[in-house]
Amino acid sequence: MKFRLIEEKFVLPNQRIGLRFAEGWVFLRTMGRELLYMGRPFTRGFSLVGGDATLTPVELKDDQNNPMFDITSAYADRMLYHVGIGISPRSMRVYPEYPSGRRLGRTLAFTPTALADDRGYFTGDDSPYEAPTEAMEFMFPYKTTATFGFHNVDPSKKALPAFSVLCAKYTIEILNPGDTTDADIIGKMARGTAAFYPFQIGPPENLMEYLLKPDWNIEPITLKEARELGIVKEKIERRRL
Repeated sequence: MKFRLIEEKFVLPNQRIGLRFAEGWVFLRTMGRELLYMGRPFTRGFSLVGGDATLTPVELKDDQNNPMFDITSAYADRMLYHVGIGISPRSMRVYPEYPSGRRLGRTLAFTPTALADDRGYFTGDDSPYEAPTEAMEFMFPYKTTATFGFHNVDPSKKALPAFSVLCAKYTIEILNPGDTTDADIIGKMARGTAAFYPFQIGPPENLMEYLLKPDWNIEPITLKEARELGIVKEKIERRRL
């Protein structure tokens, strides 16, 4: 399977993103963007993995032992991390839990994977260390973390996992369905007449619950509800053309 480079997925300032949670969608606009490597190589918290052995899930931490993609409360509703991770060595199997505690599977019918399962993992062939791809793509809004388990499939030698972590740090503006102007653009996005980048927070059958109402002051809405926003105004605009 061919995956796109993560740089091709990063959005530009003044573009829009839709985040899908278990309860529905929240839409936002990017106001600014900073690209940075947050680890190359990143090995903090990792240890040698024996031949045909596993390493239990590890959360990425900074040098002060804080979650690597932690957003402080002061920026709770103003920042979003968009991350791509490359894997080394190339044969190492990485089992993402995104958000933490929810392992990704290959199909909806699969139960959550266990370490060393022959599904639910990515390798450096999917997302090379030198060029991270969308295979290991994640978005981290406030209060969201991920962990990663490992399986060294080479029975002949130990190996130390290493990540190459490329990040787009966005400053964001959250769109409010109760605001007339925001509602118009949300409706257009949901109806397919305005571009946006949709991204689900977690595996589709086990999405992350929306915990951000106290911080974002926005309720998620369904796509059906979003499609109904601004319909009258859009019809009037079309008649004027």
